[in-house]
Amino acid sequence: MPRKRILIVEDEALIAADLAGRLAGLGYEVSGIAESGEKSLEMSVSTKPDIVLMDITLSGKMDGIQAGRELYGRLGIPVIYLTAQSDPATLKSARDTDPYGILTKPIRDMDLFSSLETALRRHCLESRLKASEGKYRQMVENIRDVIYEVDHQGMVTYISSAIEAILGYSTDEIAGKPYLSFFHDGDISRVKNDFTESLAGKSRPGEYRVVTKNGTVRWVRIFDSLVCVNGQAAGLRGVLTDITDIVDARESLRKSEERYRILSEITTDAASSLRLNPDGTFEREWSAGTFIQTMGYPLERLGSFDLWLEIVHPDDIHIFKKEIPELLKGNIGSVEVRVFAADGSLRWIRDTVFPYWDENEQRVVRLVSAVEDI
Repeated sequence: MPRKRILIVEDEALIAADLAGRLAGLGYEVSGIAESGEKSLEMSVSTKPDIVLMDITLSGKMDGIQAGRELYGRLGIPVIYLTAQSDPATLKSARDTDPYGILTKPIRDMDLFSSLETALRRHCLESRLKASEGKYRQMVENIRDVIYEVDHQGMVTYISSAIEAILGYSTDEIAGKPYLSFFHDGDISRVKNDFTESLAGKSRPGEYRVVTKNGTVRWVRIFDSLVCVNGQAAGLRGVLTDITDIVDARESLRKSEERYRILSEITTDAASSLRLNPDGTFEREWSAGTFIQTMGYPLERLGSFDLWLEIVHPDDIHIFKKEIPELLKGNIGSVEVRVFAADGSLRWIRDTVFPYWDENEQRVVRLVSAVEDI
């Protein structure tokens, strides 16, 4: 295992040489000896020591405390101060630079070894923690979803940079502000109620409108969880997802289906929409048209695949069933078959079925059927 490298900063040559010999005896490698604060900065860049033993009182423009602050602040190298002075003012100035230790001369080998090992161990743990925090922050900043935290009063204490793409505000413009100030007025009451429920440990996903910096409205989905400190509710931590495109698609589909339903009602044909559930069952969403009623049946006859097949001529049922696998792949299907009217007479129809494919679920979720009397 490589020996830890130590830079000595001491302007008295005899003391520096003595210290170097003792460090070697304790199993360390001395990377160099600097006689001034300025020289310690130069040598730290070139020799890259693991830790610096810094005498506080140095000749030159830069004393040991100033040099220690520069070493740790700019280069991240831990510093242990050495001093023959124990007056409160000097010690306070040294502690203000957050050193890894302060040793008072004369220094015993046991104290030297203990301080070095403690400092090196602390620096190793802090470096790992910083690396871990860096990876986590990079991960958070790179995902499209927004990670956020609010305190128990609803003030934003943290929000990831992904929010800027949604709202147009920077993280600095949002942090420290009431989270309610970014929601649409029409949703404020519901957001307040859900916030109270979440603080009581009853979190559930919610969809709300938010107002962007330029005044436009977007939709977001929020899921949060309770944060407790010492057993008390301290706030919420959650994930915010922009679902504007999804909401727009839903509305477009709803309007399209409504137009189709109205059009069907004023024709002599018939139409219906069936929701296909994940378990393979169907649910009627709507039915329209007068054709089925002129045959003597209620519109509900279009609301079930099985009910519809009951009026199809037995010799033609296989034609419908043959189309089902293609419909479930998202392919439009059209069949011409015979159906029985309520009085027992036969009619020829053309049934064209339009499947709706959901990219999120990766399956057909709806079948819209248009029936023509031919």
